[in-house]
Amino acid sequence: LERGIAPLYRSPQDAAYGSQGVKFAETEGVKISSGDGTEMLELKGGTELKLVLKGDPLGGGISASAILRIFLWPLTQWNVANACTVSCIAHDQVSAPCGAVQDCKGDAIIPNFHQNYLRIVLPSAMATITEFVSHTLVFPDLVLPQGGFFSTRLAAQISKADDTKPHYTESSGDYLYKMPDEGVGVGKLVEFYGDGDQRPFRGDLLNILYANLVLPATLFAAVQTADASLTLTLPEGYECVRTADINGESPWRAEDTLGVFQDEIPQGTGSLDEGGGTRGWSVNGNVCLFTLRQNAVVYAGSSLYIRVTANNPTTALKRTDAANRWQVTLTSKGYHQY
Repeated sequence: LERGIAPLYRSPQDAAYGSQGVKFAETEGVKISSGDGTEMLELKGGTELKLVLKGDPLGGGISASAILRIFLWPLTQWNVANACTVSCIAHDQVSAPCGAVQDCKGDAIIPNFHQNYLRIVLPSAMATITEFVSHTLVFPDLVLPQGGFFSTRLAAQISKADDTKPHYTESSGDYLYKMPDEGVGVGKLVEFYGDGDQRPFRGDLLNILYANLVLPATLFAAVQTADASLTLTLPEGYECVRTADINGESPWRAEDTLGVFQDEIPQGTGSLDEGGGTRGWSVNGNVCLFTLRQNAVVYAGSSLYIRVTANNPTTALKRTDAANRWQVTLTSKGYHQY
């Protein structure tokens, strides 16, 4: 364990207050709307991100030239371009116009890190946004993360034109998710001589095999146990076997002494382990399933080595056989409730 102090690198600002400030509406202050009624919006090439803004008139609403920050979750995945394109659809072009957005750029919450939020200066001639007057911001071509993520919200902050009196909220409406780009994740069996597969013939029992995974998306059981899981599906004919702990260690944990690691430091030997009992693992036929308990997380980019005990099929499979493929499936509700 390592303990450190995390100081603020700048002083907090006074929050919005009264009619002289700016403030989102208490409900649906920032609403993601795709219009298809599914509550889910998949981000992919060509997807428009639409944000409907509403303000609280008792807090000043959202006035012209206010500064809007959109924090893109997961923060460690996004790295947007320096400049962004955004247009504003007015509530009513005559009685409540919007106009052209003055500025839109990507920036980093932590200096010299990923550019993971958008800083937008709202139009100078924009009608004040209230709970009855709402404008819609449309982002047509955001630079998307290469990795994937499960359903999540966005966060937003509005401040006055001089960047004072901020107010913060989280989005409502649709949840966002994204499939990982091809080639982002890694899934392979360890083939280093001497590392497992000591019982390689058909019908052999309790053969030890090692799988190396690099996750393309974060697994997080945000609401309750079993909201996220990782499934290893072996080829038909294999039987996944759950064995007892080995000297107090999980039987799914790869040994540090495997030859594939050689002299590498760090080894990248992440292990999926929920502690005692079943260690989070269950088996059913050729399926090995790891289930995360509530609030457990395995981050995107994690390098995992999994020690799999399996009974071999009674019929030999050629290496080139299309059926001789292992599959990895990541499942999660993300921040969605169901």
